[in-house]
Amino acid sequence: MPGDAGLIRIALVEDQPLFAEAFDIVLTHAGHVVRRVSPRSSSVDRVAAEVLRQKPHVALLDLPLEPTDGAHLVCPLALAGVAVIVVTATTDPARHGECLHLGARAVVTKSAHLETVLSRIRDVGAGRPAVSHEQRTTLLTCYRNEQARDARSAALLQTLSPRESEVLGELMRGTSVVEIARAAFVAEATVRAQVRAIRVKLGVPSQLGAVGLAFRAGWRPPGPSHPWPASAHP
Repeated sequence: MPGDAGLIRIALVEDQPLFAEAFDIVLTHAGHVVRRVSPRSSSVDRVAAEVLRQKPHVALLDLPLEPTDGAHLVCPLALAGVAVIVVTATTDPARHGECLHLGARAVVTKSAHLETVLSRIRDVGAGRPAVSHEQRTTLLTCYRNEQARDARSAALLQTLSPRESEVLGELMRGTSVVEIARAAFVAEATVRAQVRAIRVKLGVPSQLGAVGLAFRAGWRPPGPSHPWPASAHP
């Protein structure tokens, strides 16, 4: 890796054209060699291969990349010896911690001044840590805590009966209790009792809380055991 005054080759992986153009101009003006890599309509493997073909010292990645998640690129690029710096709009510390866990050298929010990104690039180029030990520890702790919470949620979701799982799945799709009852040919009170059972098992105070927990845990409901009418799936 070149030092502070050395030329740094940068692969810029960004699907927002205006942002990519602005970064290209700033980085080039700072004396770096920039090559843009478009993630659009490409798989993670193809994008990673294109980045590596450029033989960059540093890769700047966004996280929401159409059609993939930029976090999936961090590990393969880091393992190949590329210093990854994530530049993202998200401010979620657990998400930042995930990127560091996967091998990113630093995470910078897009709301930060461009000089912050240039500073991180200089740190990496000079072999200095791009994130303080304290900040790294804090972000990794946030990520691990979220992982533990999701694992607990997944375990609770496994306690649902097949019917409760179907009901929760319909709630996640936006189906109302009345529609669920009508489609299943049961009384509305029966479905409400099932929703209460779901809330108790998941330890949440509301129907919305149950749906939110399932989404955060990445839970996928099973297919219904009976044909739901089209109106039940808006």
